[in-house]
Amino acid sequence: MLRICKEENFHHKQGYQILANMMNGSDAQKKMAQDAVNRFWWRP
Repeated sequence: MLRICKEENFHHKQGYQILANMMNGSDAQKKMAQDAVNRFWWRP
């Protein structure tokens, strides 16, 4: 179980880092990242 949790934590950190990099990019990258977040975490 610990190995699985460590691996999932890695994926969480990797996703955060990718999103943070895109949000520090150009306006097009920021818009693309925001669109992806809006599609993933849609409002009910």
